[in-house]
Amino acid sequence: MLTKIITAVLLVALLVSAAPLDGLAMREGGSRNASLQRSSSSELRAAPDKPVVAPDEEQDGHHNHHRTTDGDVSASIITGDATCDEDINRTGRAYRMQFTAAVNNGQCDNTDLDVYQVGTRSFVVQGAAYRGAYTHYEVTNPARPVVLRRHKWATTAALYTRVQDIQHFRRGTRQYIALALERSRTAGYCGVVIIDVTSPKYPVKKSQHFGSNWCDTHNLFVEKDGNGNGLYIYVAANYTKDMRVLDISGTKGGSVWKPKEIGRYRNPKADPYGPGYGSNRVHDIHVATHPNKGRRVYISYWRLGVIILNAAKVTPGVNPTPIIKEHVIDYYPFRAHHAVPNSAGTRLFIQDEFLYSRYDEPVQMWDIGGPFSTHPPHYIDGVRPNVGVNGQLTPAHTLYVMDDFIYVGWYKAGLQGYGYVGEQGFTARQRYHQVQIESTDNVYDGAWAVERLVINGVRYMFQSDQRYGLIVSKVL
Repeated sequence: MLTKIITAVLLVALLVSAAPLDGLAMREGGSRNASLQRSSSSELRAAPDKPVVAPDEEQDGHHNHHRTTDGDVSASIITGDATCDEDINRTGRAYRMQFTAAVNNGQCDNTDLDVYQVGTRSFVVQGAAYRGAYTHYEVTNPARPVVLRRHKWATTAALYTRVQDIQHFRRGTRQYIALALERSRTAGYCGVVIIDVTSPKYPVKKSQHFGSNWCDTHNLFVEKDGNGNGLYIYVAANYTKDMRVLDISGTKGGSVWKPKEIGRYRNPKADPYGPGYGSNRVHDIHVATHPNKGRRVYISYWRLGVIILNAAKVTPGVNPTPIIKEHVIDYYPFRAHHAVPNSAGTRLFIQDEFLYSRYDEPVQMWDIGGPFSTHPPHYIDGVRPNVGVNGQLTPAHTLYVMDDFIYVGWYKAGLQGYGYVGEQGFTARQRYHQVQIESTDNVYDGAWAVERLVINGVRYMFQSDQRYGLIVSKVL
């Protein structure tokens, strides 16, 4: 009898912690104890008029092979007996990095992550795929992360939905996250979804947006003002192979309740509209404001290289002349997957997730200091694939850039760190921490994304491990 009672309690806890997000709503400003209002799963929609854009995840390195048979292992969160993948290295210590904590969230298909702070509290949001929508953690004590809520989509459409990217922003006193949804089947959900997470345990979906000719979004970036207020969402639109810009600020007619498309950029050499990833399409977007340079949009346009725009020309605006056009910053055979500048806008770090043979340089450093008429962008240095398990070479994924150091989420090789100086390039190499330790794991397992927070004066790096969950490292 006691066993049955305990089992019943655990099942109730599971249902509460993993309730489908698109079946929940709460009145804006309601208290934590406000009654939850049920709504239909049609609140999240697919776009049946367009064929699925991402039929083959392997074209982009984000494989389907980690999907569990039932897509639901969240019970392991309740029992403390996670079932996904526990083969990370917890004991390793690298120069300037030290293992702090890890949370096996039972998801098995984790994607991107973002970090934010509200007052004295610190949080991480981490995207997911296949029934999972995202996981929300509190990391105020980085040594003891707390899973506040693991969100799940409802209905079978969740099996065909990936949250490829996730970013936090705020509007006034309210906290939000923006999700990039991409389908692997036409039955999946797609578009840009904005969720109010002011009360992390009680999320409220504010809107879902897609255009008349685009729905699947592989990546997004939220541009914010100096106070963290979200202004615009830049979207990698798969079907149209271009970038769309949504206003959520209210200054140009959009809001978190109803984003408004105000800008776009499509390169003349982009692939034709239609299904499939293609060779010339937008993969990733980064927006930054630089002293004496203003706002810049860095578009990783796959085989076309990195294209740089004046952000003012697409907020609003359509197809402005780029500051740096295609085929200037590394292109074929390099596939521009992710690009991040330093704060001054004088150095640009670019990455290709498919180059990982012994003599490739999947992470490169470029000079973009200008003036471009007399000082065009040029290559400075590159990093070859780092050694993972048993000498296995592994591909890189996403970058986090500081003014004298960069971090790389290097898949199976874990969290990598490199110092750099001016024209000298990278000054330190092979600093790694937290690796997948099974040689049988796929090379695309491991660290997907990396973000940084300063908590109580101490710097911490947060990794989204694709199979395991969240990994925290202290920066020494």
